[in-house]
Amino acid sequence: MPKPLIGEETMNKQSTVQHFKTCSTLIIGIVMMGVSPAGFATEGRLTIERNRSRDARIDHVYLPPSSDTLTLSGHLHKTMSRRGRIPGHIHVDMYGKQHQLLLSQVTDYHRHHRKSSYAHFYEQFPVNRDDVSRIVITHHGLDEMR
Repeated sequence: MPKPLIGEETMNKQSTVQHFKTCSTLIIGIVMMGVSPAGFATEGRLTIERNRSRDARIDHVYLPPSSDTLTLSGHLHKTMSRRGRIPGHIHVDMYGKQHQLLLSQVTDYHRHHRKSSYAHFYEQFPVNRDDVSRIVITHHGLDEMR
C-alpha cells in the first residue's frame, strides 16, 4: 500500500468529520420538523388526512389560527404529464371528537397561471376549530368523481 502524501490523511479526516456534521444536522432537522407518515399531518390535537388521486396529490395543507371559523388552504400538484387543467375537485370531510361527521363539502381550486403544474385551494368553513378532531381532504380526479 503506498504511503499517503503529506496532509492527505488530515484532509480525509476533515472531510469525514464535515460529512458527519452535515448528516447529523440533516437528521436532526428532519426529526425537529416532525415528519409524519405519508398522507398524514398533525396540527396539535387536529389530524389532517390527505388522499390523493391518480391525477393529483395534495400538499402544504395549512390551518391558520382562527376563533369562529376554520380556514383551510393548500396546494394540489399534478401527477400526470399531459397539458391543461387538473381535472376533478376536492372533497373535505370534518369529524368531531366522537368521530361524527360535522361537515362534508366539495371545494374547487385554481391554478396560478395557465402553464402551472399546481393549483391552490382556500376555503372557510362555518365550524369551530375546537370541535374538529379530524379533517379528511380527498382529491377526486376524472375516474373518481362522486
